[in-house]
Amino acid sequence: MHFLNHFGQSYYTFDYQQIICRKITKYNKLFYFKQKVAVFGIL
Repeated sequence: MHFLNHFGQSYYTFDYQQIICRKITKYNKLFYFKQKVAVFGIL
Protein backbone atom coordinates (compact mmCIF):
# COMPACT_ATOMS: atom_id res chain seq x y z
CA MET A 1 0.00 0.00 0.00
CA HIS A 2 2.79 2.41 0.91
CA PHE A 3 4.70 1.61 -2.30
CA LEU A 4 1.54 2.11 -4.38
CA ASN A 5 0.92 5.42 -2.61
CA HIS A 6 4.51 6.54 -3.16
CA PHE A 7 4.41 5.57 -6.84
CA GLY A 8 1.17 7.49 -7.36
CA GLN A 9 2.70 10.53 -5.67
CA SER A 10 5.84 10.32 -7.80
CA TYR A 11 3.81 9.92 -10.99
CA TYR A 12 1.61 12.90 -10.08
CA THR A 13 4.66 15.05 -9.31
CA PHE A 14 6.31 14.09 -12.61
CA ASP A 15 3.12 14.90 -14.54
CA TYR A 16 2.82 18.25 -12.75
CA GLN A 17 6.44 19.14 -13.61
CA GLN A 18 5.83 18.33 -17.28
CA ILE A 19 2.82 20.67 -17.35
CA ILE A 20 4.90 23.47 -15.76
CA CYS A 21 7.72 22.88 -18.28
CA ARG A 22 5.25 23.13 -21.15
CA LYS A 23 3.81 26.37 -19.80
CA ILE A 24 7.30 27.86 -19.32
CA THR A 25 8.28 26.84 -22.88
CA LYS A 26 5.13 28.42 -24.26
CA TYR A 27 5.79 31.59 -22.27
CA ASN A 28 9.42 31.75 -23.47
CA LYS A 29 8.34 31.41 -27.11
CA LEU A 30 5.80 34.20 -26.65
CA PHE A 31 8.42 36.41 -25.00
CA TYR A 32 10.91 35.71 -27.81
CA PHE A 33 8.26 36.55 -30.42
CA LYS A 34 7.45 39.83 -28.66
CA GLN A 35 11.16 40.70 -28.52
CA LYS A 36 11.51 40.02 -32.25
CA VAL A 37 8.50 42.23 -33.00
CA ALA A 38 9.96 44.98 -30.80
CA VAL A 39 13.31 44.78 -32.63
CA PHE A 40 11.58 45.01 -36.02
CA GLY A 41 9.55 47.93 -34.69
CA ILE A 42 12.76 49.81 -33.80
CA LEU A 43 14.30 49.06 -37.22
